[in-house]
Amino acid sequence: GCSIGVSSYPADSPDRKQVLQYADIAMYRAKKNGGSSFKNFDHYMLRETVERIEWINDLRLALERGEFRLVYQPQVESTTRAIKGVEALIRWRHPVKGNVSPNVFIPLAEETGLIGQIGEWVLREACRQLKLWRQAGMPACSMAVNLSVKQFEDDQLVEKIEAILQENGLDPSLLELEITENI
Repeated sequence: GCSIGVSSYPADSPDRKQVLQYADIAMYRAKKNGGSSFKNFDHYMLRETVERIEWINDLRLALERGEFRLVYQPQVESTTRAIKGVEALIRWRHPVKGNVSPNVFIPLAEETGLIGQIGEWVLREACRQLKLWRQAGMPACSMAVNLSVKQFEDDQLVEKIEAILQENGLDPSLLELEITENI
């Protein structure tokens, strides 16, 4: 198939280089919408592209700045009402935009390849917390961690998990890996 982006000189810009950049933005929009089509550039596309770049830059910095945190959702045995485990859920507190939904940043992390680093941080942090709970005398429970498609495809995933479990002195039976339904 063929995807085409269209931008007009001088209507979209009096700068010829910028006209080509705008056509490129429109072409990527055509590809994103399934390809084998054409899109005419409009300035909304430019605003959207700039916003996307800002989100990607913020996401790259979020890990370095410690803006991610985990919350733990209990998994309760229905008959005894005892906590049998917890599920680690990542949250992002952006310094300007506030709480960012995982529905916004997880797909972006997958698209950009940042999901590997973020996912490894989640595994490491969840196991570290489980170790602290065990040291504090809490009853044994499992820790469930979600894996993305990209993480699941990582050839080094098993080795990374083994290393994190060893770092924290945890029995592998305490870690549950949940693979998202879309796999």
